[in-house]
Amino acid sequence: PVEEVYAAKRILQACGIRRSGVNLVSCPTCGRTAYDMIPIAEELERRLADCKKNITVAVMGCVV
Repeated sequence: PVEEVYAAKRILQACGIRRSGVNLVSCPTCGRTAYDMIPIAEELERRLADCKKNITVAVMGCVV
């Protein structure tokens, strides 16, 4: 049931109905990616799960 609650919150955020919480954005990765960014994005998502502030955090894999 925990995953379903998480999914429901993400759906409400995507629809613009729920405005609180972190919006985590990461690049799709390409040949320019300088490091394994997926574990870092997952760790950020875990650490920010309880954050109630309405912010956007971006995780990028290169300098472009």
